[in-house]
Amino acid sequence: MALRQAMTELGYVDGETIRYEYRGANNDRERYAALLQELVALEPAVIVTGGGSTFGPVSAATPTIPVVFAFGREGHFSSVGFGSVGEILERPDGNITGFINTTVDGADEVRFAKELVPAATRIGFLQRGDVSGIEDVEQVVRDAAASLGVEVVFKVVDTAEDAVPAYESVAAQDVDVMVVSGGGQFVETLAELANAARAARMPTTYRPINAILEGGLISHGVDQVSHWAAAASLVDRILQGEKPADIPVTKAVPLTIRVNLAEAKAIGLTVPDSILARATEIIDD
Repeated sequence: MALRQAMTELGYVDGETIRYEYRGANNDRERYAALLQELVALEPAVIVTGGGSTFGPVSAATPTIPVVFAFGREGHFSSVGFGSVGEILERPDGNITGFINTTVDGADEVRFAKELVPAATRIGFLQRGDVSGIEDVEQVVRDAAASLGVEVVFKVVDTAEDAVPAYESVAAQDVDVMVVSGGGQFVETLAELANAARAARMPTTYRPINAILEGGLISHGVDQVSHWAAAASLVDRILQGEKPADIPVTKAVPLTIRVNLAEAKAIGLTVPDSILARATEIIDD
């Protein structure tokens, strides 16, 4: 785990100067709530969370235990009464600090898919189902598509077992490019999704940044591994006596674009120069 490795590099020795308690619920919200209460009851020195859908529940669970989130968005602050990012960046107040990442949403993904395939008139979109406000997410996607003059086939995927069948179903509906958004069900099945994309000769964008390592064409998202590593520095400061309220919330690194040119050649796609110029990694083997 990137956080643990970074803590080791800062001089912390597992079992001697630090002890870790891990909890994870694999997108099961009820189980997550129970595990969170269990964790808070242990009274740890610091709780580290990824942000996202965990931000609100963790912040509500304890007003006193320091919380460091590795990546978050402005809405995560307002959801727990922090106000706007501009108001709290320098002085977070309370028991929470961490990072705000430049992230993507459905509109960004639609625009990126259209940039990848400029002639596209119909875009397929796979969306994780285990998020709140799924209707709002779909509307954002449809509005973005409409602004570009394209149609969208929007499909909600609830489990990893549903991911590939959903991909194949949408790909068969005369779409020109596919979007695989974020979510554990997609992370678990990236290799299978890449195989399905190759079989359909379908240009496909992925939010998980390790997609190209599994044979995917192109990823467009946040390098969460580096965020976990960076969170270690904040944990260290808190363990050294600083209060979260005195540690400014930091804006994290820009988005990562990773391109698999070998896959592009395999499906007969020319990746636009505008994307290649912004790419943070290009592989061609």
